[in-house]
Amino acid sequence: GMYIPRLTGLGVTQIYIGDASYTTEQHATFDLAVTGLVGWQHLRWDNRAAAINEGTSTTPGVINSGNVAQCKIRINKSAGAASTVYITSIAELPIHKAKIVFTVDDGFDEWYTWLKDQAILYNIPWAMGIDGGYLGTAGFMTAAQVSEMNSTRPDLFQFYSHGKLNQGYSDVGAAAYAANVAETAATLSALGVKTPTLYHPYVKGQRGDDLDALLLAQGVKVARLANGVVGETYKPAVMDRSYGSNPKIKMRMGLSLEASNSLATAKTAVDNAIAAGGVLMIMAHEFVSSGASALQWTYADTIALMAYVQRKSNAGLCDVIDVKTLANIV
Repeated sequence: GMYIPRLTGLGVTQIYIGDASYTTEQHATFDLAVTGLVGWQHLRWDNRAAAINEGTSTTPGVINSGNVAQCKIRINKSAGAASTVYITSIAELPIHKAKIVFTVDDGFDEWYTWLKDQAILYNIPWAMGIDGGYLGTAGFMTAAQVSEMNSTRPDLFQFYSHGKLNQGYSDVGAAAYAANVAETAATLSALGVKTPTLYHPYVKGQRGDDLDALLLAQGVKVARLANGVVGETYKPAVMDRSYGSNPKIKMRMGLSLEASNSLATAKTAVDNAIAAGGVLMIMAHEFVSSGASALQWTYADTIALMAYVQRKSNAGLCDVIDVKTLANIV
């Protein structure tokens, strides 16, 4: 933790880790004048992403357990501007066993015709975000299929409101968006779904503080954005300090199952999560037998990834959890 006083003289602050001479080093830069940080701040450096309250990472060298020897903080201020900065600690946080979470958006019909049996085979739970405006239309699941999956394997298939007709926060505003979430939640409740707003995947990844307040009032405990760096994880021990207020409803994804990401990339993301610890949020949409494009991923790659994750879990390297469990651990 670092206490930043309300002074205009403070500028760039950097966190470094490196070898004994800093010949090989990596650092993150925080521009205090831009971000307006005042008071106690819990800053952290992460070489995978520049997320909320993280600085922009610079990697002139590769730091690993074999060569890392020291760390430092450099604070720049204007000449002649008096300042006192209090630092409580500099530490490497413990690694928490990786938690892998599979999520999928929109409600495509192959979730019932294909994914259902594969998820049962590999014992992988999926958080399924249903767009109420698409329910029962061509290419999407029917209400009867949702009801069946929900009642037969609620441990694996958990349904949540994903709004209506792909209308994002930026499209319709907070009030209309929240009304869409509530409408689809009511539809799911009528089909036997117990907690349709416990988790929420933001439509198009769009959110705002005014919307978050409305979603929290509807009972949302965990919400996932649609942006993130491949392999990025959340550390439960630092979420409350590093991601601002209500961090559980600002969770970035660490892997998108889409045409631009190969199976090898997906496996590397899982391996990174295992090495770094924390929660890896996997986002998917539509599955196809071949010729994947945009937000599609093939059946074969999805099966291979589920099998890969399950083998890692069986070896004790990670846990595969559902969002109900996630809501209680982060």
